[in-house]
Amino acid sequence: MSAERKRKEHEQLLLAEPAPVVHHVPTQRREGSGRPTGPLSPQEYWRATKMMPGHHRANTSLDPDIKEHHDAAGMNVLLRQLYPPVMQRGSWTKAAPYKEERFARTPSESIANCYSPQLTDIRIQHIKRSLRYAKKTKDSFAGKHKTLKKFIDPIPPPYPVGWRKSQKPRPRRRSRSQPQDLPPSRPMSPTEQVAATAQLDKWQARKDGNPSGEDLERYSFYMDRGFSESDIEPMPRGIITRLLSQKPMSIAMLDHKAVEGRHTDEYELTQQLVEEVSKSYHTAIKTAIFEYILMDQEERKRLRIVYVPVSFQCRVIRAPIPWHETMLEAQKTISRLYLRSNTILRSITDLWNQNFANLSFIVPELLCAQKRRDGPAAGEEEVTSRGSGGIADTDIECGPMREDPLPLTDYLKLVQSMCADTRQLLTDKWVPACTELFFEYRAAWAHYIPEKANGDRDMLYRLFGSVESLMSCQLRGMVDRSLRQLVQFFETYAESNDYSGAYDMHKFVTPEVVKAIIRWKVAVLVIEPSFDDIADILSNQIVEAVLSAADGIDRVECILFKELNYVGPPIKSVRGWETSVVRTKERIAEIVRGNQPGPTKYLSDAYSRFEKLLNGQSAAEVDTFLAAEDQQLLSFGKFIDEMKWLREETLNLQRKAPFNLVLLDAEDVNSKLAKNAGVLMDKLIKFIVKLNREKNKQICQRYDEISEKVCQHAEATNELVALAEYLSEATSTLSAQLQIDIGHAADRLEFLLDYADLPEEDIRLNSATFTWPGRMPAIFVSGQEKLDARRRGVGDALKDRTVQFNKLLEKYQSVVDNFAGRDSMKDDAVQKNVDELQELTDNIEKAREEAQDINNEEELLGWEFTPFPQLQVVVTQKEPFDKLWSTVALFLKRSEEWMNGPFVGLDFEKIDDEHGTMLRMMMKLTKTLGDLPAAKRVAENIRIRLDKFKPHLPLLQTICNPGLKERHWKSMSEVVGQDITPEADTSLSRMIELGLEKHVERLEEVSTAASKEHSLEKAMEKMKVEWVDMEFTFIPYRDTGVSILSAIDDVQVLLDDHIVKAQTIRGSPFIKPIEEECKAWEEKLVSMQDIVDAWLKVQATWLYLEPIFSSEDIMKQMPEEGRKFGIVDQNWRDMMGKAMKDCHALAATGFPNQLKKLRDSNSLLEEIQKGLNDYLEKKR
Repeated sequence: MSAERKRKEHEQLLLAEPAPVVHHVPTQRREGSGRPTGPLSPQEYWRATKMMPGHHRANTSLDPDIKEHHDAAGMNVLLRQLYPPVMQRGSWTKAAPYKEERFARTPSESIANCYSPQLTDIRIQHIKRSLRYAKKTKDSFAGKHKTLKKFIDPIPPPYPVGWRKSQKPRPRRRSRSQPQDLPPSRPMSPTEQVAATAQLDKWQARKDGNPSGEDLERYSFYMDRGFSESDIEPMPRGIITRLLSQKPMSIAMLDHKAVEGRHTDEYELTQQLVEEVSKSYHTAIKTAIFEYILMDQEERKRLRIVYVPVSFQCRVIRAPIPWHETMLEAQKTISRLYLRSNTILRSITDLWNQNFANLSFIVPELLCAQKRRDGPAAGEEEVTSRGSGGIADTDIECGPMREDPLPLTDYLKLVQSMCADTRQLLTDKWVPACTELFFEYRAAWAHYIPEKANGDRDMLYRLFGSVESLMSCQLRGMVDRSLRQLVQFFETYAESNDYSGAYDMHKFVTPEVVKAIIRWKVAVLVIEPSFDDIADILSNQIVEAVLSAADGIDRVECILFKELNYVGPPIKSVRGWETSVVRTKERIAEIVRGNQPGPTKYLSDAYSRFEKLLNGQSAAEVDTFLAAEDQQLLSFGKFIDEMKWLREETLNLQRKAPFNLVLLDAEDVNSKLAKNAGVLMDKLIKFIVKLNREKNKQICQRYDEISEKVCQHAEATNELVALAEYLSEATSTLSAQLQIDIGHAADRLEFLLDYADLPEEDIRLNSATFTWPGRMPAIFVSGQEKLDARRRGVGDALKDRTVQFNKLLEKYQSVVDNFAGRDSMKDDAVQKNVDELQELTDNIEKAREEAQDINNEEELLGWEFTPFPQLQVVVTQKEPFDKLWSTVALFLKRSEEWMNGPFVGLDFEKIDDEHGTMLRMMMKLTKTLGDLPAAKRVAENIRIRLDKFKPHLPLLQTICNPGLKERHWKSMSEVVGQDITPEADTSLSRMIELGLEKHVERLEEVSTAASKEHSLEKAMEKMKVEWVDMEFTFIPYRDTGVSILSAIDDVQVLLDDHIVKAQTIRGSPFIKPIEEECKAWEEKLVSMQDIVDAWLKVQATWLYLEPIFSSEDIMKQMPEEGRKFGIVDQNWRDMMGKAMKDCHALAATGFPNQLKKLRDSNSLLEEIQKGLNDYLEKKR
């Protein structure tokens, strides 16, 4: 590694972090008293560092190649400690202060925070997006007046936010140290001005402070060495260009391109001036940056600069001011502040008087139906009724002409449309016209515009405020005039519309205003909209529509300075809380309520006779009548006539009833009432028609059934007998009943001809109904003839069937006789015999059913029963052969499984039972089949083979024990003397070959022990299984938010039983293989019992104490007991919460340290009870 490379790496190491030794070097000189007297100089600081222990050792460890550079690099680090940096290095932007390194800010936020002290901690995302200026157009006023646009950026509202005329600006309190301003009316002499200036300098010095020598030294150091060239923005080249443009010398000389020898003196002078300007520029920039940074008090503390040097202030002394100038200024102010005679205000007044003085938001002539039908009077323009005063393009569209008054909502829309049209006229004509006056009379107000952006705007605000006040008075007058016209219009309806006697529509001749509809709501009639709604719209919403139309109209400034996106308050108008508005609403509402008695009385008088129809009583009566049984046709006629009368009466009611202000529209309710009456009438008629149709269909259906059943073909004997009985019943009883039904159908048809028009389908059905009685005699005769012929044929067929059945029984007998000579013991022969016997059994069963059917038919025909004795003989003779060959087949199958099949998995008890059953069966069959040699030989052969297998049963019992484990097979192998552990396919014959029968007795001992051990394991498993589904029952306890243990009897009974069983099992001599498991299970059960006992004890005490310690008074009087109960309560609630998550008994009693916590809780509860008893004794 080269020396230069080592030197650079060491320099980077030193500059990366300050040397740790710096923190232990004193930075203050101390005298004998030990108090600091001043900061150390860099040289003293460096010497102090060298004298510290370990310094030389650190230096001697440096590489020789970089030791020379170590001193300079260390000095830089120490200077960084003495003079903390003021600017960042390597920042995104120029002139980024060092203090911004600890903040995560964007460059824009950092610039705002550093160089605008009032914007400390600003965040750009919290600032609303500024409004952008619109582009200048050649017609815009702002484009024509650049001076005005310059100072309006944009123009703030004429008055501060929240300003009221009643408020006056309060004078700002001055600090006592601040010099008082002299009265402006008295001129000051030069001596007085000098004294005032000196006093001001002293006040400024006290305010800014006097920098110490250390402040000046550190300020000078940072100005000289605290900024690098990269921190300063280069001086714009245009500055030098403008300076040199005043000289005859070319700018090319600055670029060192002048011809050598020409203007040498001028060139050197120019170079000096340029360097001086550049130095002044850099000094000014650094001064500005550093002073902005020092505005932050935290930075002053970090840089250890208390006071900043103040630049020299130039003072000017002026001559005394004469009194005449003050008088002229006052005169000028008075003439300037009086704006009522301004041309702009006079022109706005003239404009209003000429064109808008008679304008109104309401056109009374269009508020009633008659005026809307007739339109304006002959020769009268519609615009003049609005008072437009000559503006030709202000026609108001009032919608289509109507004969009836508008519904209330449409009426409101009509008024809103009038107000909207008038508002449109004001916004499109009036305000723009006022704005044009500002352009037209520009000279009358242009002098109020200050020449500078920060000039005085007070007169401009006063002018716009005066214009707004004038326009507000004009607008308010227009609103008041509209409200008066509205009240005058409704005054024509002030007279009540109540009437006496019968209603006469000709008495109400005043044109109606709104239309109300009579609605049928549930069981009553109501007027919609209600008079409350009518009063609300006519008195409230219409007035509000007028006020809304006049509200929010922009002032002239909004149009005048539209290009600048100026948004200001609108022109003030009439508010809803003003007295005139409130009185207008009250008067109109009073008039509307005065027009309510007439419609209300008409509703009661005209529709009183339809009360049952309105409240649903008629419909209920009809439904009740139709739901009853056995209605009389006379009652149907009464109901139908009543509904018909109601329908005719509703159709005769008046459809529209005028009541001056309101027109009642009853067309809808009349049609509904008529429709309802018609529906009830149709319902009754349809019910009768439907009833008649159903009854006639039933009559025709019954006739069809009789005809179809009488003429049907009976196949079986029982069907034939049933058909004969039915024909007899139909001829006598059924025909008489149907004849009565035909008479009722005739009565219904006669009734329907008076009230209903029957459809063609019902006419055909009636015709078919009345023709059936004449067709039935011929049908009965035909059915009787078919029945006699069929009876004869059934008797002949039954005789033939009996003969064929006897022949079938003889065939079955021959099959049974054939089994007497069969004695083959081959597997296929045995299986064939079994299949044939099974087939014969099935055939015999079918023969039994056939015999029963034949006997049943004989009984139906009245014949004697045929006994069929041959059938029982076949059954009796077949039974021994069936038992023999089924037992033989089973033995052959089982013997192969027992001897040569794997014995693992065999059930000895089942084998022993099957062997005994087969042996007993063969011994019995040997006696039963003594007369049949072949069958007897087969039985004897199977019995002998069963006797030969019997000696193997003890060995089979020994090795088929399900309790045998690997350890048992090892013991048995030791007994036999060889390994006899079975494999998956080991058979009984293999065990016999190994000679196990010689050791059966000793093997039985091992097998018996295995059985005992197996029974113990089964008992353990059964106990554990019984606990799987055992759960605790919890019930909520009052409103404590915790549950308590309940219904614990089953758990305790099972615990006691299982603990006894576990102890019994542990006492068994065969417990050794499962002794550890049994011991653990017994301990678990005992632990559960202890936990349950402690649990119940804690619960009982907790239930007693919980209501007591829920009282705050008890907790205050017994703080120690309350603290202990809090511990118990918390443990109790935690345990119950865990138990509620899993209610199984094993899980709920398996928490860590559960028993210990319960016992500790019981101890605390005993102490609490003792303290409670002592407390109660003291109270007594």
